[in-house]
Amino acid sequence: METLWQDLRYGFRMLARNPGFTVVAVLTLALGIGANTAIFSVVNAVLLQPLPFRDPDRLIIVNETARRGTVQLRPVSYPDFLDWSEQSQTFEELAAFSPNNYTLTGDGEAERVVGELVSASYFPLLGIQAAYGRTFLSEEVRLPEGELVAVISHALWQRRFNSDPQVVGGSI
Repeated sequence: METLWQDLRYGFRMLARNPGFTVVAVLTLALGIGANTAIFSVVNAVLLQPLPFRDPDRLIIVNETARRGTVQLRPVSYPDFLDWSEQSQTFEELAAFSPNNYTLTGDGEAERVVGELVSASYFPLLGIQAAYGRTFLSEEVRLPEGELVAVISHALWQRRFNSDPQVVGGSI
């Protein structure tokens, strides 16, 4: 233990004599530790933590592929999704989703929001319930003459609509 303390004192004396080297060494260590922490945080969030859904180990995403030169993933068409839902004996439940950007207009300035077109089975499959109001009903599947129905996030409800309870069940 005594030689360890002796070595540490000697190391600090050498670092104090060469301040340029000390600064470079400390910055290198700081960058290495910072990069390592950032990479671990991403790996932990993406790979190690379970998804925040019911039975995350049983969820999969199914895509179609196009073979023109290289294999390309394509989203599944809605008619194919309906066929798969009716004929599938492999999956307990199927849900469709398609991420998109939307422009929310109305009172105030127009605002770009990120959203998804989803099937009625989307929320029940993920085990998500609405905090206020309800999610989609199976009879609300969007047809050309059907009425548009939306589920908004709690954050959007607070920010854009000032947590107004009249928005739930109303028109936006």
